[in-house]
Amino acid sequence: MSSAKLRYVEEKDFANIAEFLAEGFQSDSLDVWKNRIYTWWVENPSMDPGIPYGWVVEKNGEIVGFFGNIPVKYQINGSEDIALAGMPFYVKPSMRGITGIQLLHAFAKQKNVKLLLNNSPNEASYGIFKKFGFEDFEIPFDGIEYLYVRDYGKMLDFFIKKSVRSQPKLSILKVLLVPTKLISPFIKLIEDKRAKPKKCNNFICSLCSDCNESFAELWYNNRKENSTTLYRDVETLRWLFFSKAFAGRRHVIKCIDSQNNELVGYFVFDITYKHDVKVMQLKDIYIPKYDEGIIRSVIPFAKNLAKKHDVAAVSFWPINEEMNEILKNKIKIKRSNKIPYLYKFVNTEDKDNEISSQSELLLSIFDPNRGVL
Repeated sequence: MSSAKLRYVEEKDFANIAEFLAEGFQSDSLDVWKNRIYTWWVENPSMDPGIPYGWVVEKNGEIVGFFGNIPVKYQINGSEDIALAGMPFYVKPSMRGITGIQLLHAFAKQKNVKLLLNNSPNEASYGIFKKFGFEDFEIPFDGIEYLYVRDYGKMLDFFIKKSVRSQPKLSILKVLLVPTKLISPFIKLIEDKRAKPKKCNNFICSLCSDCNESFAELWYNNRKENSTTLYRDVETLRWLFFSKAFAGRRHVIKCIDSQNNELVGYFVFDITYKHDVKVMQLKDIYIPKYDEGIIRSVIPFAKNLAKKHDVAAVSFWPINEEMNEILKNKIKIKRSNKIPYLYKFVNTEDKDNEISSQSELLLSIFDPNRGVL
């Protein structure tokens, strides 16, 4: 019997990798994984022949492990550059252990790059990443998530399936589930009436189906020179927000100041299913000049979007203390939540790769769930 062998991913592997991931992550279909692979490596404006697609481990001609390598344009220490995001990571159960370490080692030891990212570690890989020198970036702000719930019956059902392991508690909650499901339609009706957008200031929100130059100009005109952050040019944003893999799932809300008709910020929400429950998650926020009026405008707009798509709940993450206070006032349900987001500056011993101690790290909260760009 041949031993397992680590090698670079080749273009001819794409179809086999999609099948491998569909088998490993059964919550997503084969077509979903094919679209994601197309987005990672074919549509990606930052893809370059010198950047590996990722790595597979093969045994007897069969893929038993995979780790993807996805380039994304970043401003690093004030200069235009490329960061590499490692995702997704999957090893067949029978091969876990050394195979996983081989894949993570290949990703972590890359040359000709300054920044590595991973926002999808499981419990086992998290510890290995930490041993390779990766550091934590706190997401969301202060470890708080706010939940606007439209359907309490479905959300209670979701909570039972996902979190409850104690049999006595399970029995009690199942009894409560019946009346909760009965009254949920009436609560939803009340919440939907409250969620109707009202013009309360000079900021106007609307959905958009593309990014124009105003998105890039907003970033260029306000970027911090020494920061390390996502490069928010038109090409990168179109790839992240409007690629084929996100059709019907990703929704971009822009906010305009009606006094001068200028873009002041934008928000990205994903609508997905978790344990058969439809939820909406805030994924990205860019407001270079923070104004609480922008947040107060987007909350009712997002609630109305949730009504339109009949989602059970909307998850909001604050980006600072001011936004935290507004959410605390507007959305009563909150819970502690910490999303693993790991980063590592690499090859800094090279003079060209030195990272200034003054450089500010401003990682986007974009798409932390299993790191699916």
